[in-house]
Amino acid sequence: MINYTIRRLLSAIPTLIIVAVMVFFLIRCVPGNPALTMLSDDATVEEIAAMEAKMGLDQPVPVQFVKWVGNAVRGDFGSSIYYDEPAMGVVMSRLDAGDHGNVFQHADRRAPGNHRGGSPQRPAG
Repeated sequence: MINYTIRRLLSAIPTLIIVAVMVFFLIRCVPGNPALTMLSDDATVEEIAAMEAKMGLDQPVPVQFVKWVGNAVRGDFGSSIYYDEPAMGVVMSRLDAGDHGNVFQHADRRAPGNHRGGSPQRPAG
C-alpha cells in the first residue's frame, strides 16, 4: 500500500508542474498592466515603473515564474490588485462558514479510506 501511495504521489508531480506553468502563463495573458490597475490613471511613468519593480514585473519571465511557484508553495498568493490585501484573505473572507465546511467535507470524502459503506474490493457487512 505504501508503494502504491508513493507511486501515485510521484505520478502527480508532472501534472502539478504542467498546471502551474499553464496557470502562470494564462495569468500573464490577461490584458492590461497590473501596476497601472493598482495606481490611478494619472500615474506618472516613474510611479508605474516603481510599482512594476515592487511587484517584480521588471524581472525576466522565468525569474517571475520561479518566485511565483516558491510563494505558492509557501501559501503566499500575493496581494489583491483591487483591495491591496493578501489574496487568500480576500478569497476566504468571501466564503461563509458553510462554504469552508463544504470544501473540507468534500476533501474528506475524496480521501482514501474515508468512504461510507462498502468498497468494490470489500463489501460492507
